[in-house]
Amino acid sequence: MFIIRRLNQFFIFFLLILQSNFCFAQSSELKGWSSVEYGFDINEILKINLSQHFRLKEDLNVIAHT
Repeated sequence: MFIIRRLNQFFIFFLLILQSNFCFAQSSELKGWSSVEYGFDINEILKINLSQHFRLKEDLNVIAHT
């Protein structure tokens, strides 16, 4: 029980470190990524998710699609 709790704390800490690195990297260039996502269920087994990602400059113009 103690090992599982410590392991969970480690993973939470690790994810926070990764998120903070991402935030600092994005803020230095003043560019960002945005995405639009839509998901729907056809039945209980089959699910479909559609997403579109945009790269945005400082003036919020779309400069690339991925």
